[in-house]
Amino acid sequence: LFFKRIDKRMTCECGCSKLHIHDWREQTLVDLPIHGKSVKFIVSKQRYRCTDCGKRISSLLSFADKY
Repeated sequence: LFFKRIDKRMTCECGCSKLHIHDWREQTLVDLPIHGKSVKFIVSKQRYRCTDCGKRISSLLSFADKY
């Protein structure tokens, strides 16, 4: 399964909310096998660049633990 997550509102740690999309990254989530077959989810996540401090931040997945 492929998912593409688009975030509506994010802010940087510096407090700036002016973020530009820097790139997209794929994250693979692995679940328990079903009927002996492996289960993997591939999620495309946006990475942003803060216009004030230049830091790059990634969107978080609310349904998965941080790795």
